[in-house]
Amino acid sequence: MGAAIRPQRRDLIIYIAIGASVPAAMMAWVYLVPQRFWVHVARTWFAFIFFTVFLGIFLVKLYWPHRKMAKLWLLLGLLMAIHTAAYIIFLRHVHQWPALWYVFTMPIEGMLFALIVKICLNVLPSNRGRF
Repeated sequence: MGAAIRPQRRDLIIYIAIGASVPAAMMAWVYLVPQRFWVHVARTWFAFIFFTVFLGIFLVKLYWPHRKMAKLWLLLGLLMAIHTAAYIIFLRHVHQWPALWYVFTMPIEGMLFALIVKICLNVLPSNRGRF
């Protein structure tokens, strides 16, 4: 029988496979799917989606050590839902919102979320949060 692959090497192989398959799938999409089926998203909405996902990842990383607290994730989910609804209402009225503004507003929102979590649940974010 062959030698077993060490977990680190196996993980590296998986990461390389994922890293190679995502661009390959994107290239296949571009060449194989007609352009009329592509989703056309305005630049303003793309920036909103991108920075909202970034904010969500930041919050998960910030509170990862407290991942077993269901109330924490419910509160963060509620805050993200309020964030999304407020931005959708705002962006429907303001058609040109420069993406650069998110660089200033998202850190403020992240710290506002941390303050609300501290007040409601008395949980501080970890400075050593890891995945």
